[in-house]
Amino acid sequence: MKPFKVLHSEMVSDVPYCRIEKQRVVLPDQSEADWYIRHSDPAVVVIPVLKTGEILLQRTYKHGCGKIVVEFPAGLVDNNEEPAFTAERELREETGYVAEEMIPLGKCAADATGSQMTYYFFLAEGCEKLVKPTLDDSEQIEPFTVASFAEVQKEFLSGKYQTSASSLAALAAVLRK
Repeated sequence: MKPFKVLHSEMVSDVPYCRIEKQRVVLPDQSEADWYIRHSDPAVVVIPVLKTGEILLQRTYKHGCGKIVVEFPAGLVDNNEEPAFTAERELREETGYVAEEMIPLGKCAADATGSQMTYYFFLAEGCEKLVKPTLDDSEQIEPFTVASFAEVQKEFLSGKYQTSASSLAALAAVLRK
């Protein structure tokens, strides 16, 4: 296998959260096609475990799907900061919780067909609420706890909650640990 040959490219949208590049590429069979790439900064997904052993989740409205979803805290890496720093910042901003230890669990491609974006997964152990959340204007977040990872797995896979692929991937990463 080899990468597609890019004949030319142009940015067709260059606004925050929607940077789209159109590429004219040569496919493996030598035919040509247009391919669209969404450019995005990397993101983190944080799996918080409270000092009580409970798992912290959050309900949040996601306008892209027009639904309230249940997921782990997450956010984009800002200004070339280290993903571990982003994980600590996002946990604190979205929930008010602070972790005693932030453990990297790995990473994965968010959408390998259409984007270079990477998700970094972190297990936040020994969490306790120390500050008031500081949400962005567009964020609506309600943290809540469940008893165990087994309960998170059951609820995510049962379809009881609308969830995100990134939270399912994060759950898989923590269960693998």
